[in-house]
Amino acid sequence: MRKFLFSAFALLVTPSAFAFSGNDLLSRMVAFQIITEGRGDGSIKQQHDAAFSLGFIVGVFYTLDDIDLKVCLPTQGGNNGQYAAVTKRYFDNNPNQLHRPAQALVREAAIQAFPCKR
Repeated sequence: MRKFLFSAFALLVTPSAFAFSGNDLLSRMVAFQIITEGRGDGSIKQQHDAAFSLGFIVGVFYTLDDIDLKVCLPTQGGNNGQYAAVTKRYFDNNPNQLHRPAQALVREAAIQAFPCKR
């Protein structure tokens, strides 16, 4: 419940989150990919972009798991890196949608990867 309240509050009080496009998130996800592949340069900007992109994606995934009946995250084995990979794959497969809000695109990636079967 605590996770849900924090996530909902963060999304409600951050109107700029809705102005943040898939293109914006993708540009920061590149830093996450570079760092996870061990090719990072150690710069503060690269670390910030990587942390921001992962935090954004994970925040949306966990919020959806709490409030969206269309998303059911794995109860065992799911992890933050997997959620980032799912999002990246969705972005790669839907480049014509990257102008849309990042939150909506991450939601669609989550629904596609982890649909509920309730």
